[in-house]
Amino acid sequence: MFINESVFKRLIKKAYGAGRLHIYMNKLGWVYIGGGYWNIQIPRKSMTNKMLASLIEIIGELPKYEEAFTYSKEETQELMPSYFSDIFEAYDEYTDAFSPTRLLMHTSRADLAIWQRMSGDPVKVLLPSYANDIIDTTHIEGGKNYPEAPKGQRDRAHCLIWRNNNMALQIICINTEYKGERDLMTKLNESDLAWTETSDDSIG
Repeated sequence: MFINESVFKRLIKKAYGAGRLHIYMNKLGWVYIGGGYWNIQIPRKSMTNKMLASLIEIIGELPKYEEAFTYSKEETQELMPSYFSDIFEAYDEYTDAFSPTRLLMHTSRADLAIWQRMSGDPVKVLLPSYANDIIDTTHIEGGKNYPEAPKGQRDRAHCLIWRNNNMALQIICINTEYKGERDLMTKLNESDLAWTETSDDSIG
């Protein structure tokens, strides 16, 4: 597992409060957890005790095999398993790796993280700011199976997917709503914002 447990708990609580916490377990024991702008796919046996405790605190118990539900404060609604897509397999279809830049965009809606394609034209995408904090490799035994660099589609990345041998994370990209934001992103696409250290990087 490579998810920061504190960030995960915050995200599922927010999704539950908004009535969009979606959870499904397939017949092979893979658990699908979604919350609007993010989705996780992980085997039940690979979930940490803290991750399970955070879920059970909110929903009571995980769905049984081939059960799927949307959870909210008001009610629990049954979902069709077909609502969930296999993001673990989808990773193989994506070609372009992305990495974070050192910039955030502060908007009236939220703070958004700016990520950049690692090769070719330095195309940028906007992600919820938690994208910069959600990866945590402390639970990966022996330093093995670190998640691969997140990938998006070449033509137009609508999401990024992280994956290792037994887990996948998808975060949906944010579309800019206002002309000024779109103009800014167009300008940023002309600049390479990859992290490179220089002698002038220090502040003060």
